[in-house]
Amino acid sequence: MTTTRLRQLPAIAALGLSLAIAGCGFQLRGTAVNEVNLRQLHVVSQDSHSELAEQLRERLRNDGVQLGSAAPWHLQLIEERWNSRTLARANRNSTTERELELVVRYALSNTQGDVLLGPDQLSVQRILLVDGNNFTAVDEEEQMLRREMRNDLLQQLNLRLSRLDEQELQRRQRDAEASR
Repeated sequence: MTTTRLRQLPAIAALGLSLAIAGCGFQLRGTAVNEVNLRQLHVVSQDSHSELAEQLRERLRNDGVQLGSAAPWHLQLIEERWNSRTLARANRNSTTERELELVVRYALSNTQGDVLLGPDQLSVQRILLVDGNNFTAVDEEEQMLRREMRNDLLQQLNLRLSRLDEQELQRRQRDAEASR
């Protein structure tokens, strides 16, 4: 009887550990579900070839949001800007540290142009180590970092939008109309 209990001990310990981790709110990065609760939305970007805007539209479609210019709510991506600055530099052929930053300004408005949310700004930063002897690898790493940064920023924007629903936007619209 005791050998059966000893065999079950690792399974019981794993179950207890799983419950403890889940109970404290632990969640793997990128697994949070933040569905947008809006039925319709029009996404407008200053850059018609913006990868960020295209990926945002794809995520919204996956959440069941109907996209189109006739939507009552308009999400404007006012500015999408990449910044880069050198943080540390040694001699000519050594590693340099660069900070990459993606900044997006956005606002949410109704069809009359009343701003209901924002304008607000989101940003993401990463450090890129530049090896002066291997530029090909640096280019590949930079492209990978840019994809990750864009994805992180989309998650931030999705989180902000998931906190809104039709009733909240209608309330904000009434407030905007009353203040005209």
